[in-house]
Amino acid sequence: MASRNHDKWDANYHQLKDYISLHHQLPDKKKQEDRGLLNWWKYNKRLAKQGKLDTTRMLLLQQLSDMREVSMVRIMPDTPRPETSAQSEPAAPLD
Repeated sequence: MASRNHDKWDANYHQLKDYISLHHQLPDKKKQEDRGLLNWWKYNKRLAKQGKLDTTRMLLLQQLSDMREVSMVRIMPDTPRPETSAQSEPAAPLD
């Protein structure tokens, strides 16, 4: 039987997944009603960077990240992407 924390984690995951599917982005930090999901996301990303999150949950969070990226490509498919150049000219000094 799953623990209460496990059930709560799964519920938050599914809520955020539904939110991203609908809005194609993470919740806005300025909107009070969705701020809890954003905080949950940031907390779990921090745990993942610290190596404190199990592999399964890390993969699930990565799937959410991938959903955001795919959604943005679908919304703006013809948006030019900035080119990165290793040999860009240095800016002229301001005198």
